[in-house]
Amino acid sequence: MYYIYKLTFLKTNKFYIGQTCDLDERKKRHLNELRTNKHHSIYFQRAYNKYGGTDSDFLFEVLFESENKKEIDKEEERLILETYSVNYNVSKKASGGDLISYHPEYEKIVQKHKEYKFSEERKREYSEKFKGKN
Repeated sequence: MYYIYKLTFLKTNKFYIGQTCDLDERKKRHLNELRTNKHHSIYFQRAYNKYGGTDSDFLFEVLFESENKKEIDKEEERLILETYSVNYNVSKKASGGDLISYHPEYEKIVQKHKEYKFSEERKREYSEKFKGKN
């Protein structure tokens, strides 16, 4: 069974929409990532860092369930798009998708990527690793 859930941060009344097969594990993972400053949603992480919170500051609700993965993906994407201006989702796609294009620091990330240079040792390592492969 697949579930679409809504995780609301009660201190801001904003929320994150996601999908999972294991509701308890997913909720624990969200809260742990927020506590350790490693949540993939920069918007959610910033709000948590600003206001702090305990487990009781979050409301975890199931919005939709289905055994059909395509149906779940379609419904998750619809819900994210409908609420994008008031939710903590970074991507507009189901199951995470593109976390860079909609990132608030997109230009900085792209520039850093363009400036990154591989060391000569790393270039040799990759050359050997992929030698003879298409």
